[in-house]
Amino acid sequence: LALSRPAGAVQANGKAVAYEPWNLTSKIKAEATSAVLEEVSFQYGPGERGAALAGSGSFDFGAQPRLRAALSARQIDLDRLLATPDAPRRLPLAAVQGFGEMLGSALRPSWPVELSIGVDAMTVGGGVLQAVACELRSDGEQWALDKLEFRAPGFTQVSVHGRLHPAGAGMGFAGGTNVDSNDPKNLAAWLAGRTATGPQMRPWHASGDVTLSADRI
Repeated sequence: LALSRPAGAVQANGKAVAYEPWNLTSKIKAEATSAVLEEVSFQYGPGERGAALAGSGSFDFGAQPRLRAALSARQIDLDRLLATPDAPRRLPLAAVQGFGEMLGSALRPSWPVELSIGVDAMTVGGGVLQAVACELRSDGEQWALDKLEFRAPGFTQVSVHGRLHPAGAGMGFAGGTNVDSNDPKNLAAWLAGRTATGPQMRPWHASGDVTLSADRI
């Protein structure tokens, strides 16, 4: 199987629309009730700027179809994927918002989905997130973020769970967040896009309910 979306298309009214291209390839073993997807390769974005993942999955047919997939990557450079001539690098929260806008229309399948994603290292806002583990689940209408865990700059462990929802052109979020930072000074510097200065801060723990929308946190 080979599926792809081009970098642009012309609508029926003659208007040209630009898209982030993607392509997916997989070997399939299918029978009457289900299909097994092997050697799945998925790339989002063009050429060297794109993010590539690999894995496997399955699809159940019938009255209650369901897609299950597990994808992983050793390294993804989100800064390079989102870079534009006007904004070669975004602050971490702006990068996350930009990525949500990029995927907003793609993350709306019409059937239930269970998706597991693992990335060893992800470059965001000039810093590196390590051991990124994400578990997503959709009932065909709404997305649930069952788990998102990663290590952020400042020896910081982050855990997030909640619900994703459409927000303008992108995706919003509402749910719980836990942050344990052993070096809050460097964490704050990364979030602000600057070099860490000033006295050392003591380790701290933060937890609470967070809502992200198109215009506020």
